[in-house]
Amino acid sequence: MDLANRFSQLSTLIERLEAQVPCPPPDPTPSRPRTESPSHQQHAPATLSGNNEPRKIPQHLQARIRATIRRCPGISSPSQLFDEIRHQVENGVFQHLEILHAVNICLKLIRENRWTTPWDYAQKQVA
Repeated sequence: MDLANRFSQLSTLIERLEAQVPCPPPDPTPSRPRTESPSHQQHAPATLSGNNEPRKIPQHLQARIRATIRRCPGISSPSQLFDEIRHQVENGVFQHLEILHAVNICLKLIRENRWTTPWDYAQKQVA
């Protein structure tokens, strides 16, 4: 049996199977083009309970932050550093992220010695 004959038989078989199985109707809602990635969209500040209560870091994450600060050498003021992180997660640039994600980013910056005092936190301390 040559290849062209086999191809013809398979095409006929596929057409018969397609006739037996109904096709689903087309989706009435067209997909809209994506303009920007979700990580760059502006979100309302995420709250812990999903309502308008102030955003707070849970106790177990606070303990994890303090433990990471203690393990890092050369930190002169651990309590101030903890306050800076809490400020950034609750009210600062990380407030649009999930709390766990924001805390993980802050801890990574500390471990890599790239954390700097946030500008708005420094202004709050001066005032």
